[in-house]
Amino acid sequence: MEKDRAQMLERLLTSYATWYDVSRCSASDAPLAATAEYHEVGTAYVLSRKAEMWSAARNEYVYFFSVPELTEALFRQLVEQAGALGEPRIVPHKEHMYSYIVAVILCESAEEGALRALKRYRRRKDFQFSLHGWMEIHATVIELGRGAILSNPDGRRTAKSLKNVLDPKPKRWSFGAKRKA
Repeated sequence: MEKDRAQMLERLLTSYATWYDVSRCSASDAPLAATAEYHEVGTAYVLSRKAEMWSAARNEYVYFFSVPELTEALFRQLVEQAGALGEPRIVPHKEHMYSYIVAVILCESAEEGALRALKRYRRRKDFQFSLHGWMEIHATVIELGRGAILSNPDGRRTAKSLKNVLDPKPKRWSFGAKRKA
């Protein structure tokens, strides 16, 4: 099963490497296997770049963990570790819109207590009443034994994108309505 987790991790990192800066962790950092960062700044101008209307910075810090079995205590430890690693990297300022800290946990099996804790987990922090943006922690568990991808309420979008990465289905294109003869 260790081999399955390693293969799944490779698929995830290959997919993330398209848009994120991915770096692998050493064996001494286990269960942390890799990290990924994404930074984006959107800006609107009027006539020239000197007349800037607005600017919004978005950041995402992803931490990949790999464990054989996920318990409730281990889940809480890993999510807190992701928060402790990600929060110091967030620099709120007037152009900061949001930063997401994402914990992706690969496991062979998960206890029911861990899955209940996952579904209830929420952590959000506003910076200066959201004038300098906000921070959320998204948690996603990939349980290889059942083939399930589960997330906390804030991490639904992350879980959906991981499902598309791990189980791609061909898209059916529709070019207008079909006519009946």
